Amino acid sequence: MELWDAYDEYGNMLGFDLCRGEVLPLGVFHIVVDVLVQHEDTTYLVMQRDARKEYCPLYYEASACGSVLKGETPLQGALRELKEETGIEVSELMPLYQIVNHKKQTIYYGYKANVAIEKDQITLQDGETIAYQWVLPKDMGALLKREDYVPTQRERMSSYILNYR
Repeated sequence: MELWDAYDEYGNMLGFDLCRGEVLPLGVFHIVVDVLVQHEDTTYLVMQRDARKEYCPLYYEASACGSVLKGETPLQGALRELKEETGIEVSELMPLYQIVNHKKQTIYYGYKANVAIEKDQITLQDGETIAYQWVLPKDMGALLKREDYVPTQRERMSSYILNYR
C-alpha cells in the first residue's frame, strides 16, 4: 500500500494520509514529480513505459516520474524516482516548474538533472519502463507531438523543452 501526504492546493500539508488508488477528498491534493534528464552532450533521456502500466502503456516520456511518498519532500521524491527508474544518482536537481492541476488533484513539481554519465548505464525499473534512448534537443519537439507520447506529461514538459533546448 503506497501512502502519500495530503496537501491543499497551495502545497500546505493537511495532516492526514492518502492511499494510492483511493478517491481523493474534494480540495485535497497529492504531489507528483517529473525529472527531465539531460546529458552533458545536450541529449535528453526518453523512456518507454512498460506494457503493464495502467496509464499509457508503451508510450514514451522524457522523465523519471512518480508520486511523492508519505514523509518525503518533492525534492526527495524526485531523487528517489530518478534512482529507481534510471539508476542515476545525483546530488542536486534544478527546479523547472510547479503546476497545480485541480482536475487531477495533483501538484506537479518538475526538475532537471544534468548528468555526465556513460549513456549505456541506464537501469530500467521492472514494471515501469522497458526501453530508453537519448534524443537530440532538436528532435524533442517532434517527439512531444507524437500520439504515443504521454499526453499529461506533454502538457507539463512542452513549455520547458520547446523554449529551453
